[in-house]
Amino acid sequence: MLEDDSHFKMEYDLLCPRYNRFLRKLVVKLKRYFNDLDHKPLCIEYRVKAFDRVIEKCRKKKFKNIQDIQDIGGIRIIVNYRDEIPVFKSFLEMMYITSSLRSEKRMQSDQLERFGYDEYHIALSPHSIDGDLSEFSDLRIEVQLRTILEHAWCIKNHEFYKDEILYPEVQREMNGYRALIENADNALKRLRDRFHELKRLDMVFENRDFENYEISLESLKRYSIEILDLRKWYDYGIKAGMKHGSYEQEKNYSNKILNPYNEFHIESLLNSLHENGICTLGQLENYLRELENQIVSELPSYITYAESHYNGIPIADPFEILISMTNHRSDKTHTEYKWIGMSIGGSDLSIPE
Repeated sequence: MLEDDSHFKMEYDLLCPRYNRFLRKLVVKLKRYFNDLDHKPLCIEYRVKAFDRVIEKCRKKKFKNIQDIQDIGGIRIIVNYRDEIPVFKSFLEMMYITSSLRSEKRMQSDQLERFGYDEYHIALSPHSIDGDLSEFSDLRIEVQLRTILEHAWCIKNHEFYKDEILYPEVQREMNGYRALIENADNALKRLRDRFHELKRLDMVFENRDFENYEISLESLKRYSIEILDLRKWYDYGIKAGMKHGSYEQEKNYSNKILNPYNEFHIESLLNSLHENGICTLGQLENYLRELENQIVSELPSYITYAESHYNGIPIADPFEILISMTNHRSDKTHTEYKWIGMSIGGSDLSIPE
């Protein structure tokens, strides 16, 4: 330490215990507050910057006082998923005085940094009215918000530049890994969302609580397998004069087995239902009951139209029946009717097994 730095040392020795007390109290409060949120952080940690790092920054920035540095004290909040960060950020904005709120992309070198790491930094001070923390209202700290994968990358990356040695080829490769980390963060979020969707879907089907559950590809596919009587709709088509499918197709309908062609039709059925304002499984159940009352009288005319326009009688595929009748709901005349199987298969009326 240089002689000229002695006043910094005196100031640091006075401030360091205060920062430690402030950070300890704040972390306890944050853990208690966050415990009431739906999203909970994996970890909240704090540190007071070591004196050698403080003096180095004062020299570099030409600061005259240690408190000109806003990150002498720091808290790091580590979360599972990236979309949880705005939740904690908004909470801190609401509860404390914050400034310099930003998403900062750290740059070691303009040429090397094709992929930096995004990290939220918040300069935070307590409100003077906060009884527990009012004695620290003159202190500022920095709060970092990052995901656990970002944190792992930062720890390893820090090993390669903490001694002010920067090897371009090493940093460039590390930055490439950072891009992979970002992709992994996004993939884990998608998996989490899918997990929760499937879990909720399990409860909906277990309780038959279809009334307000939105129709999606996942829910419609499951409804088709577990609830929809495929064989019944196939039989409706046969009774109306449609062609028999293969033995394997008939067996699949009886056993509620879907082949890839059926799964393609589920997406088409979903679009037709949405276009007709049928958006929940409850509405779908009501619509199917309504359709059953109409199918005996209306399906023969559909078959006649298909036969005259496409030179053949269609096979009794349950999904094509539902799609075509749903599309026909909004049509005024049969001339507007379009049999889905014909538009897909042309003159080939067979359905792949």
